[in-house]
Amino acid sequence: MPYSGIKKIILLEDSLEDQIIIKGNLYSSGIFAGIACCDTKQDYIHCLKNTQPDIILLDYHVPGFDYDEALTMARKTYKDVPVVYVTGLITKELATEALVKGADALVTKDCLEDLPTVVQSLWLNLLIKHAPQEASKKKACKKLEYIQLELNSLIKKNQVCIKPFVERE
Repeated sequence: MPYSGIKKIILLEDSLEDQIIIKGNLYSSGIFAGIACCDTKQDYIHCLKNTQPDIILLDYHVPGFDYDEALTMARKTYKDVPVVYVTGLITKELATEALVKGADALVTKDCLEDLPTVVQSLWLNLLIKHAPQEASKKKACKKLEYIQLELNSLIKKNQVCIKPFVERE
């Protein structure tokens, strides 16, 4: 079920090949957002200052950054914008630590086909939280029900880590 309400995404990823694959997965699922790609600290700072993102995607290991520095910068700039780590192999301990420190979800690069589901789920939950009208909330809730079924399956298979939505309040 494509959802195109997401307009802007910041993607911090130092591999051009991974940038292309991530964009392809998002576009092929119906997320036709403008994606501002950053591969250096300077580019990332520029994007944070000049882009009003709906979602921020971060690689966990980017040269020039301490392991959670990019996340800290994102949270200082955009408190309510969902942040998803998109990274290679990572231990369960580091994944848990990333969620504790403020990431909303983590998707490994060997499961990038799951990224659109995670992004859509986070976006819809944000819409529900901030929707000014009951009709808007109902519409987002209906879409979220569909996505939540798929997301629950991915969580059970340990393909993604996502913070429970009640913890984001």
